[in-house]
Amino acid sequence: MGSAAGPALPLVLEELASVRRHDNDDSTGNVRYDVTADAALLGDCRALAAAVGG
Repeated sequence: MGSAAGPALPLVLEELASVRRHDNDDSTGNVRYDVTADAALLGDCRALAAAVGG
């Protein structure tokens, strides 16, 4: 996407800084995590941030 991805950078950096992962529904007793999907999302976010210069 090149420079067209620039406007997405703040959201990407916010996702990378988030302590609470996107698959966690905050329910008590049974926290849901899809580790593989989450790791892929973080990897994609890191790659985009590096490519755009974040």
